[in-house]
Amino acid sequence: MSQGSRASRVRARACGRTPFAGSEDFQRFITNDSLKALLIFGLSLVRNEEDIVALSVRHHFALGLDRVIVVDNGSTDRTTRVLDSLRVDPRFSWRTLDGGYQQAEVYTALAQEAYADGATWVVPFDADEFWDTKGEGLRDILESTSAGVLRAPNVNFVQVRQCIEPSSSRLETMSHRAVPHGGGARLDRELVERGEISYLGIEVYHKAITRPDAGTTISRGNHWAYTNTGPTRSTEALRVLHAPLRARSHLYGKAEKGRRSALVNPDPSVSWHLKRFARLEAEGKLDREWEANSQLDGHLDLPTGAQRVEPDDSLVNAIAAVT
Repeated sequence: MSQGSRASRVRARACGRTPFAGSEDFQRFITNDSLKALLIFGLSLVRNEEDIVALSVRHHFALGLDRVIVVDNGSTDRTTRVLDSLRVDPRFSWRTLDGGYQQAEVYTALAQEAYADGATWVVPFDADEFWDTKGEGLRDILESTSAGVLRAPNVNFVQVRQCIEPSSSRLETMSHRAVPHGGGARLDRELVERGEISYLGIEVYHKAITRPDAGTTISRGNHWAYTNTGPTRSTEALRVLHAPLRARSHLYGKAEKGRRSALVNPDPSVSWHLKRFARLEAEGKLDREWEANSQLDGHLDLPTGAQRVEPDDSLVNAIAAVT
């Protein structure tokens, strides 16, 4: 089955029961300037992100998004209660999607619906991803490009070792970033498995935002998007501040996601990092893995020795602006 037909099926399941607010309703809540220029939609697929999803939504509204749509993929914690509380903002909506981990299909379906509802750009983000403009205006960046897709680098931030359980304040201690190994992405898995780098120290990868059309598709992980509205370009004007492991207990959530990913695609090379966490949990090694992915005195403790992390307040400052 093609990705387009899968997206149509997911769209019917995920979006049919709670459709986008119609354009007539939504236009009441966006500014006249937005009507004249860009209409920017944020799209997010979440599961068990109660500690961070509200911060993520508020951050992206502050960045300049006009609308945010969240799909909850079967959360078992308080995530849905948090999402309900965000409905007081008429720019926000959410709906549920039960079933397997179909990330690419869900984001593709949402991008196509956003286009049908008037979006001129879509910004996909996971709950632990914070798009950042380095102080520039998002609209200025988007208005100045003829690209159909912009790909921006991802920056992995590191939690302090003593953080065991998550809370909404835990990002305040993520004031260091990991240092990519620099040898190319083809070595990521091998170096992680050998204990020479942490998962957080993999090579820099990119995330994509896109100017959508009716046929836009978004790849797994939001690393690529495909559209007919313009060329794909890399940019340094944008970046993604990533907080994937905010507490030791999050390793178990990653392991659970790895098991769900394996049910959809058993290929060990697909989402290998998540499947590796699932394997380490089965082997009883996740607590040791935390030492390799959290910092103590400015270092990660890898099986092969200590690895430095760099002080960086970008994420802390971004969150402070919306808390």
